[in-house]
Amino acid sequence: MATALAINMETEPLVPTRKDSFEAEKKLFKDHAHSDNEAQVYDVRRQVIARSLVPCIVEGLKSEVKQSPPLLLWDDRGLSLFDAILESPQYYPARREWALLRKTIQDIARNIPNRNRVVELGAGNMKKTELLLHTLQGQQKRVEYLACDVDESALRRGISELRARFEGSSPYITIHGLLGTYEDCAAWLNLKSGGLPTSLIWLGNSMANFTPEQASKYVQSFLSSGSSMIIALDGCQDQREIAESYEGQCNREFILNGLSNANQILDDNVFAVND
Repeated sequence: MATALAINMETEPLVPTRKDSFEAEKKLFKDHAHSDNEAQVYDVRRQVIARSLVPCIVEGLKSEVKQSPPLLLWDDRGLSLFDAILESPQYYPARREWALLRKTIQDIARNIPNRNRVVELGAGNMKKTELLLHTLQGQQKRVEYLACDVDESALRRGISELRARFEGSSPYITIHGLLGTYEDCAAWLNLKSGGLPTSLIWLGNSMANFTPEQASKYVQSFLSSGSSMIIALDGCQDQREIAESYEGQCNREFILNGLSNANQILDDNVFAVND
Protein backbone atom coordinates (compact mmCIF):
# COMPACT_ATOMS: atom_id res chain seq x y z
CA MET A 1 0.00 0.00 0.00
CA ALA A 2 1.34 3.41 -0.96
CA THR A 3 1.24 6.03 1.76
CA ALA A 4 2.34 9.64 2.00
CA LEU A 5 3.14 11.80 5.01
CA ALA A 6 3.46 15.57 4.85
CA ILE A 7 5.53 17.16 7.61
CA ASN A 8 4.43 20.76 8.11
CA MET A 9 7.28 22.79 9.61
CA GLU A 10 4.72 24.67 11.72
CA THR A 11 3.00 21.58 13.19
CA GLU A 12 3.60 18.18 14.75
CA PRO A 13 3.78 15.36 12.17
CA LEU A 14 1.94 12.07 12.37
CA VAL A 15 4.11 9.21 11.15
CA PRO A 16 2.42 6.29 9.37
CA THR A 17 3.42 2.71 9.96
CA ARG A 18 3.74 -0.06 7.42
CA LYS A 19 4.95 -3.64 7.53
CA ASP A 20 6.70 -5.23 4.57
CA SER A 21 9.09 -8.03 3.73
CA PHE A 22 12.50 -7.42 2.19
CA GLU A 23 13.34 -10.37 -0.03
CA ALA A 24 15.79 -10.27 -2.92
CA GLU A 25 16.90 -6.67 -2.30
CA LYS A 26 20.42 -7.37 -3.54
CA LYS A 27 19.10 -8.60 -6.90
CA LEU A 28 17.90 -5.09 -7.63
CA PHE A 29 21.41 -3.72 -8.03
CA LYS A 30 22.74 -6.54 -10.20
CA ASP A 31 20.78 -5.32 -13.22
CA HIS A 32 21.04 -1.60 -12.53
CA ALA A 33 21.35 0.86 -15.40
CA HIS A 34 24.99 1.89 -15.19
CA SER A 35 27.09 1.78 -12.06
CA ASP A 36 30.46 2.92 -10.80
CA ASN A 37 31.35 0.41 -8.11
CA GLU A 38 34.10 2.55 -6.61
CA ALA A 39 31.88 5.58 -6.04
CA GLN A 40 28.69 3.54 -5.59
CA VAL A 41 26.76 5.94 -7.81
CA TYR A 42 24.21 4.47 -10.22
CA ASP A 43 23.42 6.43 -13.37
CA VAL A 44 19.65 6.15 -13.96
CA ARG A 45 19.41 9.05 -16.41
CA ARG A 46 17.29 8.26 -19.44
CA GLN A 47 18.75 11.19 -21.40
CA VAL A 48 21.34 13.93 -21.01
CA ILE A 49 19.81 16.39 -18.54
CA ALA A 50 21.17 19.55 -20.20
CA ARG A 51 19.77 18.53 -23.58
CA SER A 52 16.37 17.72 -22.10
CA LEU A 53 16.17 21.21 -20.55
CA VAL A 54 16.34 23.12 -23.85
CA PRO A 55 12.63 22.77 -24.77
CA CYS A 56 11.65 23.48 -21.15
CA ILE A 57 13.65 26.74 -21.14
CA VAL A 58 12.20 27.83 -24.49
CA GLU A 59 8.65 26.99 -23.40
CA GLY A 60 9.13 28.96 -20.18
CA LEU A 61 10.32 32.02 -22.10
CA LYS A 62 7.29 31.86 -24.39
CA SER A 63 4.74 31.46 -21.60
CA GLU A 64 2.69 34.42 -20.35
CA VAL A 65 4.19 34.05 -16.88
CA LYS A 66 7.93 33.63 -17.48
CA GLN A 67 9.49 30.66 -15.71
CA SER A 68 12.52 28.41 -15.91
CA PRO A 69 13.17 24.77 -14.96
CA PRO A 70 14.27 24.40 -11.31
CA LEU A 71 17.00 22.00 -12.44
CA LEU A 72 18.98 24.99 -13.73
CA LEU A 73 19.71 25.94 -10.12
CA TRP A 74 21.29 22.72 -8.96
CA ASP A 75 24.78 22.45 -10.38
CA ASP A 76 27.79 22.20 -8.06
CA ARG A 77 28.06 25.98 -7.62
CA GLY A 78 24.32 26.28 -7.09
CA LEU A 79 24.48 23.71 -4.32
CA SER A 80 27.31 25.63 -2.63
CA LEU A 81 25.35 28.88 -2.86
CA PHE A 82 22.27 27.20 -1.44
CA ASP A 83 24.30 25.85 1.47
CA ALA A 84 25.19 29.48 2.25
CA ILE A 85 21.50 30.40 2.10
CA LEU A 86 20.71 27.62 4.57
CA GLU A 87 23.17 29.15 7.04
CA SER A 88 21.79 32.68 6.75
CA PRO A 89 19.77 33.93 9.76
CA GLN A 90 16.92 35.08 7.50
CA TYR A 91 16.27 31.64 6.05
CA TYR A 92 13.88 30.30 8.69
CA PRO A 93 12.79 27.03 6.91
CA ALA A 94 16.17 25.38 7.55
CA ARG A 95 16.13 26.13 11.29
CA ARG A 96 12.53 25.04 11.77
CA GLU A 97 12.96 21.87 9.77
CA TRP A 98 16.06 20.95 11.81
CA ALA A 99 14.18 21.55 15.06
CA LEU A 100 11.26 19.43 13.87
CA LEU A 101 13.52 16.63 12.66
CA ARG A 102 15.44 16.50 15.94
CA LYS A 103 12.16 16.36 17.82
CA THR A 104 10.58 13.61 15.72
CA ILE A 105 13.51 11.67 14.23
CA GLN A 106 13.07 8.68 16.54
CA ASP A 107 9.42 8.30 15.50
CA ILE A 108 10.26 8.74 11.83
CA ALA A 109 13.01 6.10 12.01
CA ARG A 110 10.81 3.74 14.05
CA ASN A 111 8.28 3.70 11.26
CA ILE A 112 10.81 2.91 8.54
CA PRO A 113 10.72 -0.90 8.39
CA ASN A 114 13.78 -3.03 9.00
CA ARG A 115 15.43 -4.25 5.79
CA ASN A 116 14.01 -1.35 3.85
CA ARG A 117 15.24 0.85 1.03
CA VAL A 118 15.34 4.60 1.78
CA VAL A 119 15.50 6.96 -1.22
CA GLU A 120 16.16 10.66 -0.59
CA LEU A 121 15.05 13.00 -3.37
CA GLY A 122 17.31 15.99 -3.97
CA ALA A 123 19.75 14.86 -1.29
CA GLY A 124 21.98 17.97 -1.47
CA ASN A 125 24.61 18.16 1.27
CA MET A 126 23.10 15.15 3.12
CA LYS A 127 23.44 16.71 6.59
CA LYS A 128 19.86 15.71 7.47
CA THR A 129 20.60 12.30 6.00
CA GLU A 130 23.34 11.73 8.54
CA LEU A 131 20.90 12.39 11.39
CA LEU A 132 18.40 9.89 9.97
CA LEU A 133 21.00 7.19 9.31
CA HIS A 134 22.50 7.55 12.79
CA THR A 135 19.02 7.08 14.24
CA LEU A 136 18.27 4.04 12.07
CA GLN A 137 21.63 2.58 13.07
CA GLY A 138 20.81 3.15 16.74
CA GLN A 139 17.54 1.28 16.24
CA GLN A 140 19.49 -1.52 14.52
CA LYS A 141 17.56 -1.13 11.29
CA ARG A 142 19.18 -2.58 8.20
CA VAL A 143 18.56 -0.15 5.35
CA GLU A 144 19.83 0.50 1.84
CA TYR A 145 20.10 4.29 1.50
CA LEU A 146 20.05 5.85 -1.98
CA ALA A 147 20.62 9.58 -2.52
CA CYS A 148 19.03 10.91 -5.71
CA ASP A 149 20.48 14.10 -7.20
CA VAL A 150 21.30 15.65 -10.57
CA ASP A 151 24.79 17.00 -9.88
CA GLU A 152 27.30 14.19 -10.24
CA SER A 153 30.27 15.76 -8.44
CA ALA A 154 28.22 16.80 -5.40
CA LEU A 155 26.51 13.41 -5.30
CA ARG A 156 29.80 11.52 -5.39
CA ARG A 157 31.26 13.77 -2.70
CA GLY A 158 28.27 13.36 -0.40
CA ILE A 159 28.12 9.59 -0.90
CA SER A 160 31.85 9.23 -0.19
CA GLU A 161 31.53 11.23 3.04
CA LEU A 162 28.54 9.22 4.24
CA ARG A 163 30.19 5.91 3.43
CA ALA A 164 33.28 6.95 5.37
CA ARG A 165 31.11 7.63 8.42
CA PHE A 166 28.89 4.55 8.29
CA GLU A 167 29.98 1.66 6.12
CA GLY A 168 33.28 1.02 7.85
CA SER A 169 31.70 0.73 11.28
CA SER A 170 28.03 -0.10 10.82
CA PRO A 171 26.66 -3.51 9.82
CA TYR A 172 23.25 -1.91 9.28
CA ILE A 173 23.70 0.87 6.70
CA THR A 174 24.68 0.55 3.03
CA ILE A 175 24.89 3.67 0.88
CA HIS A 176 24.54 4.34 -2.85
CA GLY A 177 23.71 7.24 -5.14
CA LEU A 178 21.19 7.62 -7.95
CA LEU A 179 22.29 10.12 -10.60
CA GLY A 180 19.22 11.53 -12.31
CA THR A 181 16.13 13.70 -12.07
CA TYR A 182 12.99 13.04 -10.04
CA GLU A 183 11.42 11.66 -13.23
CA ASP A 184 14.38 9.32 -13.74
CA CYS A 185 14.13 8.10 -10.16
CA ALA A 186 10.36 7.53 -10.38
CA ALA A 187 10.77 5.62 -13.65
CA TRP A 188 13.53 3.50 -12.14
CA LEU A 189 11.45 2.71 -9.05
CA ASN A 190 8.43 1.71 -11.12
CA LEU A 191 10.57 -0.46 -13.38
CA LYS A 192 12.90 -2.04 -10.84
CA SER A 193 11.16 -2.08 -7.47
CA GLY A 194 9.32 -5.36 -7.93
CA GLY A 195 7.15 -4.58 -4.90
CA LEU A 196 10.16 -4.14 -2.61
CA PRO A 197 9.51 -1.85 0.39
CA THR A 198 10.77 1.67 -0.21
CA SER A 199 10.54 4.81 1.90
CA LEU A 200 10.96 8.07 -0.03
CA ILE A 201 12.24 11.17 1.76
CA TRP A 202 11.54 14.62 0.23
CA LEU A 203 12.77 17.29 2.63
CA GLY A 204 13.86 20.93 2.53
CA ASN A 205 10.54 22.34 1.26
CA SER A 206 11.69 21.23 -2.20
CA MET A 207 8.10 20.75 -3.31
CA ALA A 208 7.74 24.56 -3.34
CA ASN A 209 9.95 24.66 -6.45
CA PHE A 210 7.03 23.29 -8.46
CA THR A 211 3.47 24.28 -9.27
CA PRO A 212 0.75 22.37 -7.37
CA GLU A 213 0.02 20.39 -10.53
CA GLN A 214 3.67 19.45 -11.02
CA ALA A 215 4.15 18.52 -7.35
CA SER A 216 1.01 16.37 -7.40
CA LYS A 217 2.26 14.60 -10.51
CA TYR A 218 5.60 13.83 -8.84
CA VAL A 219 3.96 12.45 -5.70
CA GLN A 220 1.61 10.26 -7.74
CA SER A 221 4.46 8.92 -9.85
CA PHE A 222 6.44 7.95 -6.76
CA LEU A 223 3.53 6.41 -4.89
CA SER A 224 2.55 4.36 -7.94
CA SER A 225 5.65 2.26 -7.28
CA GLY A 226 4.14 1.16 -3.96
CA SER A 227 6.46 3.35 -1.91
CA SER A 228 5.71 5.30 1.25
CA MET A 229 6.73 8.96 1.34
CA ILE A 230 7.76 11.57 3.90
CA ILE A 231 7.50 15.19 2.71
CA ALA A 232 8.56 18.38 4.50
CA LEU A 233 6.53 21.50 3.72
CA ASP A 234 6.78 25.09 4.87
CA GLY A 235 3.59 26.08 6.69
CA CYS A 236 4.53 29.70 7.38
CA GLN A 237 1.79 32.23 6.54
CA ASP A 238 3.76 35.38 7.37
CA GLN A 239 4.38 37.03 3.99
CA ARG A 240 6.99 39.42 5.38
CA GLU A 241 8.99 36.59 6.92
CA ILE A 242 8.78 34.57 3.72
CA ALA A 243 9.94 37.52 1.60
CA GLU A 244 12.89 38.28 3.88
CA SER A 245 14.05 34.67 3.79
CA TYR A 246 14.47 34.82 0.01
CA GLU A 247 16.23 38.18 -0.19
CA GLY A 248 19.93 38.90 0.12
CA GLN A 249 23.08 38.54 -1.94
CA CYS A 250 23.32 34.75 -1.68
CA ASN A 251 19.79 34.33 -3.04
CA ARG A 252 20.58 36.74 -5.89
CA GLU A 253 23.75 34.84 -6.81
CA PHE A 254 21.86 31.55 -6.57
CA ILE A 255 19.24 32.69 -9.10
CA LEU A 256 21.79 34.33 -11.41
CA ASN A 257 23.82 31.12 -11.43
CA GLY A 258 20.75 29.30 -12.73
CA LEU A 259 20.37 31.87 -15.51
CA SER A 260 24.06 31.46 -16.37
CA ASN A 261 23.45 27.73 -16.70
CA ALA A 262 20.55 28.46 -19.05
CA ASN A 263 22.84 30.59 -21.23
CA GLN A 264 25.38 27.78 -21.35
CA ILE A 265 22.77 25.16 -22.25
CA LEU A 266 21.26 27.38 -24.97
CA ASP A 267 24.76 28.36 -26.17
CA ASP A 268 23.64 31.99 -26.24
CA ASN A 269 23.54 35.00 -23.91
CA VAL A 270 19.76 35.03 -23.59
CA PHE A 271 19.93 36.29 -19.99
CA ALA A 272 22.02 39.35 -19.09
CA VAL A 273 23.29 37.99 -15.79
CA ASN A 274 25.88 40.75 -15.33
CA ASP A 275 23.42 43.65 -15.50
